[in-house]
Amino acid sequence: MRKNFKTILTALAALSLLILTFAIYSCCEACPVGPVEPKPYKGWLYALDYWSGWLYQIDLETDSVIDSIHHEMEGYSTGAFDVSSDGKYLAVSFTRTTPLARQLRIYNAQNLQLIIEMEGGGYPAFTGDQQKLIICGDNIEIFQVPGFALLYADEIGRSAQPVIIDSFIFLLQMQNWASGDSQFVAKYNYYVHELDTFIITDNQGNWFSYHQFNVSEDGRYLYFGGYSGSVPSSLNCYDLDTREFIFRHYVYSVNGAVELNPTADELYFTDPGYSSGYESPGTVFIYDSRSGAYEGGISLFGYTTDEEAFRPLYANGVAFTPDGNWAYVGTGNVFKAGGGIVVINTKDRQVKNIIWPDLDHYIRNMKIGPKR
Repeated sequence: MRKNFKTILTALAALSLLILTFAIYSCCEACPVGPVEPKPYKGWLYALDYWSGWLYQIDLETDSVIDSIHHEMEGYSTGAFDVSSDGKYLAVSFTRTTPLARQLRIYNAQNLQLIIEMEGGGYPAFTGDQQKLIICGDNIEIFQVPGFALLYADEIGRSAQPVIIDSFIFLLQMQNWASGDSQFVAKYNYYVHELDTFIITDNQGNWFSYHQFNVSEDGRYLYFGGYSGSVPSSLNCYDLDTREFIFRHYVYSVNGAVELNPTADELYFTDPGYSSGYESPGTVFIYDSRSGAYEGGISLFGYTTDEEAFRPLYANGVAFTPDGNWAYVGTGNVFKAGGGIVVINTKDRQVKNIIWPDLDHYIRNMKIGPKR
């Protein structure tokens, strides 16, 4: 009897081990190997194709074009645009050169239905609380949201490229708009209507010329691609409090974008890959936003069609999903189009897809908003 009991216990132990082994194996079969790819963001990407002049709405869950807008009157070109962070409104500026005319149109950001049209225009930017729309151009105008009634206008001089941080809006200005070497950055408090300026020079007193710039989330650090009389093309970080340079990286071209990721710890800089007639693969460089340490790069070489495999993709603007999992890089060249939108997984820094693989577009400016 004791021998039979021992035999039964041994058999039960073996059976338990077999069941446990099968369970572990089944679990491992179901578990992915390596890092898990983040889910697509439930939102819209708005991308301006400078080659055609159309502003496209792209579904980020499928990377497919859903809709587009374009001014119906001949002679108008699509300019700067912005989307409110709550996904309600899309503000788009249109310009006609002969005779000169500017219009600003507000659309429903979900279905692109026109809500209101206003004279004037420039660079629209929604505030973070979604209660104001600020237009920068020949002067600065502040509109109430919703309703879009004009609250305030201030003649601070012609301005471009607004970056809103809390109650401040950072702007690119010039002493002489006919001369690119007279540029400076202005900081405007749109609550108390005060303006401060930052004229940044090299050690020989030459002013810097800017292409793109951005500002840290605390408003202290200015990041810009530029050059001066004694400093060649470079990516710079400048402390607006101490008025000193923090770091500098020399680059091939400053015609790309300067963007902070949503957590503001990484700085993305795109080098289009063409300058003065020379071509090289477009590259996305990633730096630590505070120390300037180089963290990695993503080459856009090898993503063209077989017939034109020699041609690089020219990296331009960058847009991040709010969760920071995905970066969208607009590509293309003003002379030959030759681009689309490159989709990058920011976790493994790999290219996952190309929107418009026909590469017949020139994409620079992009904005991302949520679906509602």
